[in-house]
Amino acid sequence: MTKKTKPPTPRTNFGQRMFDARTAKNLTQVQVRNRLKIKSQGTISEAETTAHGSVFVVDFAMLYGVNPVWLARGEGPRTGGLPAPQWWIDLNDENKKAIEKLALMHLDAQKKPEIRQGAQVHTQKDSAKKGAGAGPALVSNGD
Repeated sequence: MTKKTKPPTPRTNFGQRMFDARTAKNLTQVQVRNRLKIKSQGTISEAETTAHGSVFVVDFAMLYGVNPVWLARGEGPRTGGLPAPQWWIDLNDENKKAIEKLALMHLDAQKKPEIRQGAQVHTQKDSAKKGAGAGPALVSNGD
């Protein structure tokens, strides 16, 4: 008489990512349970099969060396990169470059003491009075 075996439980998308990330690090469920101080191995087993998420997702991601957004939602790069908010993901490349340029200008301005100490932002109206170009401009108090 042959023994009937129960077919394996199909994994959710989240469960498959959890399983793939753990096995890529050559860790057992018991090792993960011990390192993350999770009370039950069943919590990990459930996360790798039927779960759609976990309160431990950031802990798992850090242990496995993967992007927590990828692990939780399947978005973004599997490794590397920083988690990005949805509004950033939705931007086109041109807008991302413009925001990056603005951020770099801001960081550069913070390094310059004459700008950082007491800088003023003049409005378009103020600039028109001085005969300058339109739009806001960052100037130091000493101009």
